[in-house]
Amino acid sequence: MKAAILVTTVALAIFAIAQEKAPENADRDFEKVPEAPSPEQIAAREAGILTASTNALSVAHQIAASQGYRRRDAVWTGQLPAEGFTIIPLQLYAGNDYYVVLGSDTADGTVSAAAFDPERMLIKTAPDSAPGKMVFHITPKISGPHYFRIHHGKAEHKPTHCAMTYIYR
Repeated sequence: MKAAILVTTVALAIFAIAQEKAPENADRDFEKVPEAPSPEQIAAREAGILTASTNALSVAHQIAASQGYRRRDAVWTGQLPAEGFTIIPLQLYAGNDYYVVLGSDTADGTVSAAAFDPERMLIKTAPDSAPGKMVFHITPKISGPHYFRIHHGKAEHKPTHCAMTYIYR
């Protein structure tokens, strides 16, 4: 009986503490929640990702069809940050031959990329590039996650979207 009274007392004390008034600055946490994007922003993002994906997939299909490569179903798409860079990991295997294709929705040549091996050492390969497209040809020496750093060289107000896929043999 004493245990039941003790448990009830503790439960009521916890309930009373939970009911206390929140601190005055508690509402500031809600200011950090971003507003939902407008329909125009959503449409622009979808159009940018579609353009970037089309650029990447068209190159990947051309190489795959002409040289007998197979394309992975995995495709990364996203928006590049206004400042900084994005890192995309890809699991690559030693002995395979890869073409990693990056497409963007901008043709001004301000998107740059670099490839790194599992030990995070720069892979010294110059990508082939055309407006809105970049292709890395890589034959890994060791298996593991390889990293691709994508950077938008110009801080502008218009978001830049990218897509990445790869083909292998």
